[in-house]
Amino acid sequence: MSSRSRVPQKQQEVAMTQQEMHIGPLPHPAVFAQYAQVIPDSPERMLKVFEEDSKHTRDMQIRALEAEVSKDKRGQWMAFLIIIATVGLTAFAFYLGTGIGGVLAGLATLILAASSFFGKSNEKNKK
Repeated sequence: MSSRSRVPQKQQEVAMTQQEMHIGPLPHPAVFAQYAQVIPDSPERMLKVFEEDSKHTRDMQIRALEAEVSKDKRGQWMAFLIIIATVGLTAFAFYLGTGIGGVLAGLATLILAASSFFGKSNEKNKK
């Protein structure tokens, strides 16, 4: 040996981790296959439940949209009937000879119709 002493070399350790993440309504395919090892028909049953839940969600969304359309139509018919009734009352007031009552009823109808129309469009713009 030489007069020089040996200096120990530093060892480095490297730790590596691997992480896998799966997001979705069904398990990761590898995990999904393992279910069949425990209960043979479990993947088919899980798929059936997923399909039924998806169909139910779509049906509920369709029903909600149909109810909203029905509500809008009903509101439009009610507004139409109120405006026709007010126009009829305005005409009747003029027929009776009370011009000021007819003018006020007509103005009230116009203001009500305009505020309803513009209120709806502003509401839709906010959404």
